[in-house]
Amino acid sequence: MKRAPRSLLIVLVVALWWAPMASLASDEYNALPPIGTQVRVMAPSLGPGWHYGQFNRLRVEPPCYRVLIFSGGPTRRIDHILSPGELTRIEVADHSPSVQPKSSAGIAASGKDPHVTWHELALDQLLTTEKACGAHPSL
Repeated sequence: MKRAPRSLLIVLVVALWWAPMASLASDEYNALPPIGTQVRVMAPSLGPGWHYGQFNRLRVEPPCYRVLIFSGGPTRRIDHILSPGELTRIEVADHSPSVQPKSSAGIAASGKDPHVTWHELALDQLLTTEKACGAHPSL
C-alpha cells in the first residue's frame, strides 16, 4: 500500500521537473538570440531574397538591436546596418552541435554553411525593443 503513493510522488516530481524544460524548449527560438549570432533577413531596402548577417546590439539602455550585413569577398566589411523596422523577416542560425562555426563574418557574408538550420524569429519582439530606441536622439 505504501508503494503506490511513493511511486506516484516520484512520477509527480519528475513531471514537475520536466514540464518547465519542455516549455523552455518550445520557446527557445522566441527569445532574442545572443549578440553575434548568424542571422538571415529579408529587407526591402536590400532587394529580394535572403541576406546573411550578424545580430548585434548598440551600447545603449534600453537595448537597441541591429543586423549587420557584410560584403562578400575577403574584406568582410559591413555594407549595411539594419534596424528591426527595416526587416520583413528574420531567421536565426542553429549550428549543428558537432560542428564549430567558422568566422562569423565569413559565414554571415556567404550564408553557405551546410550544418545550419534556420528558425524564424518573431519580428514583434524586436519591434517592441525598437520603440524604446526612439528615446535616443542619436539613433
